[in-house]
Amino acid sequence: MQEELVSAEPERFFRPPMSAGGTFSGWLGVFLDMPGEHSVDWDEIAALLEEAYRTVAPKQLIAELDGR
Repeated sequence: MQEELVSAEPERFFRPPMSAGGTFSGWLGVFLDMPGEHSVDWDEIAALLEEAYRTVAPKQLIAELDGR
């Protein structure tokens, strides 16, 4: 998803530089200070965060998130 968003909207998303230890590899950077049509859509940010969480969270915590 990172590559897709960075390619489609480089004015809003970026690939953070990776540290020597590999930190930030695969992370998605979001410019939070953009005005006008590129301003932050907080509902979109919430959806991206939830999707990322669901990718790495244990099944039990996903079930709790779903209210089961």
